Amino acid sequence: MGVGSFFRVSLITKPLTIVMSFLGMVLISRILSPDEIGVQVLAASVVLVVAELKNMGVGSLIIREKELTDAIVYRAFTVLVITSFSIALVLIAMSGLIADFFKDERVSYSLVVVAISFVFIPFYSVTTAALAREFSFYKVETIRVTEVFLQQCIPIALALYGFGYISLPLGILVASAVAAILSTILKPEKIRFRLQFRGIASVFKRGGLISIAAMLKRLATQFPEMCLGFVSNASSAAFYSRANGIPNFTAKSVNNLISPVISPYFSREQRGGELQSAFILSNTLTQPLILAPLLFLSVYGAEVVLFVFGAEWSTAGNLLPVIAIALILNNVCMYFEQLMVMAKHEKVLSVYQLGNLLVTVVSCALIVYLESWLSIVYGILISSAIALIAKLILLRVYFEGVVSRLIRSMIKNIFILLSFTAFIWVVKYIFHDIEMSWKLALEIVVLGFIYLATLLVARHELISRVISIVKGK
Repeated sequence: MGVGSFFRVSLITKPLTIVMSFLGMVLISRILSPDEIGVQVLAASVVLVVAELKNMGVGSLIIREKELTDAIVYRAFTVLVITSFSIALVLIAMSGLIADFFKDERVSYSLVVVAISFVFIPFYSVTTAALAREFSFYKVETIRVTEVFLQQCIPIALALYGFGYISLPLGILVASAVAAILSTILKPEKIRFRLQFRGIASVFKRGGLISIAAMLKRLATQFPEMCLGFVSNASSAAFYSRANGIPNFTAKSVNNLISPVISPYFSREQRGGELQSAFILSNTLTQPLILAPLLFLSVYGAEVVLFVFGAEWSTAGNLLPVIAIALILNNVCMYFEQLMVMAKHEKVLSVYQLGNLLVTVVSCALIVYLESWLSIVYGILISSAIALIAKLILLRVYFEGVVSRLIRSMIKNIFILLSFTAFIWVVKYIFHDIEMSWKLALEIVVLGFIYLATLLVARHELISRVISIVKGK
C-alpha cells in the first residue's frame, strides 16, 4: 500500500475516530458531573506522564530496521514488557500516595484500573509496528478504530448504568484488552512474542533520551491539572481539562488528518539531507489548518463550551480562549521536536523540555498562589510565550539561517490567518442579534467555507498537494 492508498484509507478511518472521540467526550460530559470526570482527569494526569517511558522508541526500531529478525522482535517485546509492567506496578504501589496528594481516595481506584491496562501494551505495540512496516495499514486501522470505539462506548454505557467515575478507567481497560487480543490475531505470521534480554541495553540507550524528553514535555502539559487537583478539587481540574481539551483535540485532529500530506515531504527532504527544508515546508503546510480553528476558539470559546457540554461546564468557557491563544504560540514552530531528534540533538531537546517544565511549574504555581485557580491559564500563556522564544533561539544556534527562512515562508500564512481573524469578528457581529438554537453551527459552516475560499484564492500549496494525493499522483 503506497502513500496515496494509505491517504485514502485515512480519509475514512481518521475522521471516523475523530468523530467517535468527540461524541464520546460530549456524551460522557453530559452524563457524569465535573466532579466525577475530574477524578479520571487527575488519575490521567499522572498516568500520561509515566506512560511516555513505556515505548523507548521500540516502534521506530521495528519499522526502520533494514532486516527485521526474530532477535530484534524479541528484544523489542522484552523492552516493552519491562517498561509496561514496571509502570503498572509503580502506579499500583503509589496509587494510595497519589490519592492522598490530591486528597481524593477515588483517584487510587482509578489508577489501579488503568495500571492493569498497561500489561496489554507489548502485544499491541509490537504488532502495529510490524504491520506498519509491511504496509498492512488496513489491519492497523482496524485495531485502532476498534480500540477508539470501545474507549468511547463502554464508559458511556457504564455511566448510564450508574457506575460513575470508574466508568472511564474501566473503558480504557476493556478497550486495551480487546486491542491486544485483536493484535494477536492480526499479527504477521513471523512475529512471535518471546523474551530475550540479550541486547536490550542498546534499545534502552537509543530510546531513553527521547522518552525522557517526551516525559518532561508531557509533565509540563499535565502540571496544571495536577496543580489544580492539589490546591483546589477534582471539579476545577475537570473544568480546566475540558477547556484545554477542546483546542488540543481540535489541533491534534487536524494534524492527524493532514499527516499523510506532510509525511511524504518530510521523508523526501530527510533522505536528501535537507532537514531544515523539511522543517520549514512542514510548518508552512500545517500552520493554516492548525492555527485557524484555534483562532476561532479564541473568539468563540465560551459559546463552544456552552453548545458542546452544556451550562454545567460554563466555567470552562471562561478558560478556553486564553488556552487557545497559548496553543497558537505552541504551534508556530511545529515539528521542532522532530527536527531536533533527526539532527541528533536529543540532549539539547531534553534540556529544553526540562526548562519548559520549570517555567510552566513556576508561572502556573505563582499565578494560582497570587490570584485564584482560574488564573492558571495565564501561567500557561506566559510559559508558551517563553517556550516559543526558546525554540527560536535554539533554531538560530543549531540551524543557521532557518529562523529567517521560516519567517519568510510564513508571510502567506500570516496574511491568510489575519484575513480569517477579521472574517471571524465580522461573522460574529452579523450573527450577534440572531436568535436560533443552531446559530453556532451555522457560523462554523459559514466560516469554514470562507476559510476554504481564502486558501483557494491564496493558492496555498497544501490544497494542490491534497488534490494530487487523492488522485494517486
